[in-house]
Amino acid sequence: MITSAHVYVDTITLLSWGSLPKQFLQTVRRLQGKPLIIDERPVYGRNGQLIGYWFFSSIHQPTVSTINYLGSIKGGTFSLNAVHIAFDFLLPDLLQATKVKDFLVGSLRLKWRRCEPLGSEENTDYWRIDPKSSRNIALYCDKPSKTGRGPCCHLEFRFTGTEACRRAGLANLQALESGEIDPFSILNRHAKIAPVDGARLDRAIQDIARKMLPKTNRRHHGAKTALTNAVLEVKIRRVLARCFGNAPLSQLHLVRSQDLWDSRRQSLRRASVESPWNQFTTCPKWHLWR
Repeated sequence: MITSAHVYVDTITLLSWGSLPKQFLQTVRRLQGKPLIIDERPVYGRNGQLIGYWFFSSIHQPTVSTINYLGSIKGGTFSLNAVHIAFDFLLPDLLQATKVKDFLVGSLRLKWRRCEPLGSEENTDYWRIDPKSSRNIALYCDKPSKTGRGPCCHLEFRFTGTEACRRAGLANLQALESGEIDPFSILNRHAKIAPVDGARLDRAIQDIARKMLPKTNRRHHGAKTALTNAVLEVKIRRVLARCFGNAPLSQLHLVRSQDLWDSRRQSLRRASVESPWNQFTTCPKWHLWR
């Protein structure tokens, strides 16, 4: 289904105490052919007095020349505060792109993620609600590839914070410029494809019901109708359906893999089946902006 895949640096953000030098900004604007997006945030001392500003300078689709120039800057002029790495999975048309996105929405799991609701905004799904999270995933399919290659499913890994960029192995500007980083290493390190298997989920619910039944009957000793495994399974399914966004009982196997993993129950976690990235797509090729 996926005809080819490409990976590129979508955005980098530089952090500096105070505004970056005028000559530096002019050089970057000239190399990019467009202005930077600069956000300044005030910093206050303990007594509430303004002591200065942090400046966040974002560069979209940084060119090879820009990254080379940034890598040549010595000293503490700035630190790399954010890197967004985008994967465009190219498809024949929007319908196929939508199918791939729906598959990833249900199957993609962000590693080392704090248990919290998943977010969405317009046509984009996010794996963390807070945009300042150290690691996040953005996914959409309603726009053509930024590389100019047509319809795609756009998967973007967003790393925010100097330490997050370093841990992700993306703090080396020269490696980003040359495309030396293995795309599969980024995918494998930070996310897994693990669709929910309906039969495994049924067995997991049956196992939970079987273990809960004796304790539940003891707590409700003397009730007119004794609980059975079948009755308890239905109750568990209803609870899970409410927890997973009021999913229909008949379509409980369509819940998102991330939601199932966040439940923390090992039996439910085993209902998702991991699939390697190289079965989903061919190795993405680096697209370097010129």
